[in-house]
This record gives sequence, structure tokens and C-alpha cells, in this order.
Amino acid sequence: MRKWEITVEINAPIQVVWDRLTDFDNEAKWNPNVTSSAIRTVKTYGTGTMITVNRGWTHHLLTIKEFQPDTFLSIDFKGDNTTGRSENFLQQNDKATILKHEYFLEIKGLNKYLRIFTRTRLKNEILALKKWIETNRITKVT
Repeated sequence: MRKWEITVEINAPIQVVWDRLTDFDNEAKWNPNVTSSAIRTVKTYGTGTMITVNRGWTHHLLTIKEFQPDTFLSIDFKGDNTTGRSENFLQQNDKATILKHEYFLEIKGLNKYLRIFTRTRLKNEILALKKWIETNRITKVT
């Protein structure tokens, strides 16, 4: 399994970053690679929650494996010839939230040739989340 890591500083309180990161039903609003996403379980947030994510012609089933509000989110995913895990660590500093995203991916079949684009895609997605949060100037959660 291959690992990628991206860290970004987001100018917003940790709770705001957490709430936007875990707003699975609205991921397509900020993620340029997601065409739709939806929670598929009755339990909307927490360990065991299942989410479907469509990325154009590929489809993924995500399952939350660990959920520690405002600090850590671990998600396993299965898709078309891919399996992996996404881990998000959040930490508040004096003026912003640090989001460290670790991505573990196993690619099978012809999709293995696409892994060279994975780091760029991940970076673009995390930067899109940062921009979405900062541009909307959300300062508190209601």
C-alpha cells in the first residue's frame, strides 16, 4: 500500500474545519473531483457511518473507522480497483487549524498507472477545502 501525506494551515477555528471536513453530503460543493456524495446509514456521524462518493466514472464506498470530534477522522474506502484509508489529524495553533491528511492507497489493474497523479489530486482537494472554508469566512458553527 502506498502512502501520501499533505499538511495545510486553514485560517479558521478547529470546529469549523472539522464540521466542513465531516459534511459528507456536501463534499461535491468544494471537492473538484467529487460529482456527488451521500451518507448511506441512519447514523450520520461516527464509527460505522457509510458514505458513497462518486468521482465521475468511479464510485467509492467509504466507512468511518475512527471518529474523534475536532481531532481525528479515519475512513476506509473501496472503489473500482482501489482500496485504502484516509486519515485526517486536526490541531489548533494560535491563529489557525493545521490539517494533516494521510492517504494510503492500493491500486489494482490498469488503474495502477494513475497513481502518478494521486499526490496532485490530493493536494488539489485539500487546497480546495481550505479555500472553501476561508472564502466563505465561516467563523463559528451554529
